[in-house]
Amino acid sequence: MEKIKITRIEHNIDRSHSPFSIKLRLNNNIDLEINDSTFSIPHNTSFTIFLLSNSSELAKSPILNSSLFTHNDQLWIPLFSISHTSQSLFQCKVLIQNEVLERFKEKNPNENHQRSTSSHSWSSDKIHGFNSVLGHVGDKKPYDDLGKNRTVIGEISEKISEELKNSVKKLWKLLEVERKAKETLCDQIMVLKADLAREKDESKKREKAILHDLQVAEMTISDMKFEVLKTRTENKAVQAENSRLLTELKMKEENYLTQMEHFKDLRNEFESTYASSSCLLQKIDDFSGKNDNTYQDQIKNKDETIKELNREVSELKILNKSILLSQQINRPDEIDELLHQKSKQLKIVGHFFKDQEQGYVFNSKRIVLIVKSGQLLCKHGSIYKPFEEYMESIGAIVHDKNPSHKRIRSHDLESKGSSSKLGRPGLCRSHLKSPISNNH
Repeated sequence: MEKIKITRIEHNIDRSHSPFSIKLRLNNNIDLEINDSTFSIPHNTSFTIFLLSNSSELAKSPILNSSLFTHNDQLWIPLFSISHTSQSLFQCKVLIQNEVLERFKEKNPNENHQRSTSSHSWSSDKIHGFNSVLGHVGDKKPYDDLGKNRTVIGEISEKISEELKNSVKKLWKLLEVERKAKETLCDQIMVLKADLAREKDESKKREKAILHDLQVAEMTISDMKFEVLKTRTENKAVQAENSRLLTELKMKEENYLTQMEHFKDLRNEFESTYASSSCLLQKIDDFSGKNDNTYQDQIKNKDETIKELNREVSELKILNKSILLSQQINRPDEIDELLHQKSKQLKIVGHFFKDQEQGYVFNSKRIVLIVKSGQLLCKHGSIYKPFEEYMESIGAIVHDKNPSHKRIRSHDLESKGSSSKLGRPGLCRSHLKSPISNNH
């Protein structure tokens, strides 16, 4: 038994066919389909190889007998049919692998073909109805007219070589054109890369500038939030201080009015009793029989004191009106100036969340703020205190030493030109009594 294996099938590339299969017909009319697996053939067995195709064009063409030959140390079965051009048209070649391939190597293809033709014959009755689309199949050996084929092949090869030379020249010219175009394109690409790199650097710079501006804006907003919060607190403190000052001013005004009424009574009494100081001096001279310069000087000082007190009472009335008017007038310019003069000691970073504790730093001290029920509270241990009370406890808000309060009071006093008159010693003289009144 000889073992044969189909390795691959090569068909004519000039014609398109559907997938092929190989069928082997033995001399006992037994058909055997061949695939890529190994199959065995008994010795001294005649066989015919058929090429089966699903193509309607090929129509199951009949295949001549198997002519085994070696090519490149491989065993081949040439499958071909006869055309009308008296040339062998190979439909396909089947490469088989025989385990006893060595015995075929020493034989030439022609001897193999003659041997297979003489030992393995075929006839149309063995094909059982398989007809060729190429016409009637005749007996013709595949290796006839080798000289003629070589001449034709030489002419064809010369034509092919000439066409190849022309094609090479054309391709060379096209290559030169493409090379120049490629150089131009490379230059443009380099310019575009440089532009892209420059734009990329500029975009990075712009992005850094935008990020820096954004950080500055966030810091500014944070500072503004705290400044607004601090301004509200200071505004409340200023209002409390103004209320206290207003109360004190009302009390002083009442005292001044009382003193003024008292001075008026004294003046009326003196005016009703004595027409003038000169008359009083005259009476004294009449009673004493001498002119007392000491009493005369005291009376003159008393008259000057009364005039000065009257003038101060008038100024206090004007000052009281100006203070009452200043309580009703909004001072945005002074508040802005106050905000500008204050140092930024407390930094609020990010958003302020309601009902959530947030820690901040004030004068190197950590404070915890929280907003509950619309009121700003500070955490002191485990309890919460109002913001103003807590800030006063840590020394952040001191009413008596607040420079903004002093500035507002001094502004009010300087606007009326009376700041230098509040501390005059004449107020103390209002309680002095003349020697005459003591005598009475």
